[in-house]
Amino acid sequence: MITVSFPRSNANVRALLAGLVEHNLLESFHTTVNFEPQDLLVKMASPQLRGQLLRRSFGIPQQLIHTYPAAELLRIASERFNFPLMKRFQGGKAVDDTCSLLDAAVAKYLTTNKKSADSEPSAVYCYEDSALLSFRSAKDVGIQTFYELTIPYWQTVHKIVKTEAERRPEWAFTMMALSDDLDKTVRKTEELQLAETVICISEFVKRSIPAELAVNKRLVVVQYGAPVIPAANHNPERPPRVHTQGKLRALFVGGLSQQKGLADLFDAMKLLNRSDIELIVLGSLLAPMEFYRQVYPNFTYMAPRPHSEVLELMRTADVFVFPSLFEGRGMVQLEAMSCGLPVIASTNSTGEEFINSGQNGFIVDIAAPQAIADKLSWFADNRSCIAEMGILAQETARKWRWENYVRTIVAEISRDVL
Repeated sequence: MITVSFPRSNANVRALLAGLVEHNLLESFHTTVNFEPQDLLVKMASPQLRGQLLRRSFGIPQQLIHTYPAAELLRIASERFNFPLMKRFQGGKAVDDTCSLLDAAVAKYLTTNKKSADSEPSAVYCYEDSALLSFRSAKDVGIQTFYELTIPYWQTVHKIVKTEAERRPEWAFTMMALSDDLDKTVRKTEELQLAETVICISEFVKRSIPAELAVNKRLVVVQYGAPVIPAANHNPERPPRVHTQGKLRALFVGGLSQQKGLADLFDAMKLLNRSDIELIVLGSLLAPMEFYRQVYPNFTYMAPRPHSEVLELMRTADVFVFPSLFEGRGMVQLEAMSCGLPVIASTNSTGEEFINSGQNGFIVDIAAPQAIADKLSWFADNRSCIAEMGILAQETARKWRWENYVRTIVAEISRDVL
């Protein structure tokens, strides 16, 4: 039986938990906040707030979930209401504190539970920045350690963002990895050292691990899944988008930072200077809106929203643009492809694993506004090709199944735990 911890909620964690429950391998799951449809607060909330709350729902038996909500609720409240006295609960430091508190709680749980029940748990599964104390406790009580690395190892990330900060100093504050202090990087290194099995979500992530830290470890590459969405031309509830009419709708989804390549996308739009291409940007602001408008004023901004509504928005676009400087998997690309969108993605987005240039999208270099502009211009000039490329994108996404992700991890866990 395995104990899993993760401070937030996302598709890969929910898929993993569901698979572990199905195979009777989940001992417990530890997180910060959990809301379920039957909760009174959820029932009383407005439809918009209800959707936000249910983003922290996991779909597994409640008796398996342990929550430690205080720090995370303070962080969420401080960002939503922005009271001056609550500033200290905002930003990257607050996220780190939340992760550390969860890590400490899980470490205590492992030690206490192992003493009271020798058969459970027999392994722990953690993620970057919330694994160190848990792994130390696991070593003390003699249980296995599994570590899912969802982005490249920090040394690779720091090299990329430091180079980018020199190229675009005005965007440096949006690249959160630059704020990692020595303690945080030391923590990341020790977490990896203590991990016995490292779940790498792409070959790019695996390659980023230094050889000296890979010794005596199993490095397992897994594939994330994509949502299964009916093809637009086979969905009776929604007619297919007519890509040959109106402006070309280019969509970007992600944090509004240069880590995601947004400055390069803005530069590409300025290079194009075409009135027949519309840019839609959805994601969390890392600066006042005025900052972004000064760089490039002619985009439509949309705030973060429940996952189902993001997928709905994707169905209204023509092409998805994701020029990220680095990704572990860039799952949002597969989600866009599942909605029938061809993708313009960077080499460091891991898109090369599922994008065939000229067939279901295009791959461009990182930090290459002209290349992005060229591909957007190609789509605008070849509107009749978009529908077929979207169908090929959707067919590709269907091959990336969450069942494969779960099957690989369950097999690895079963080798050590059963």
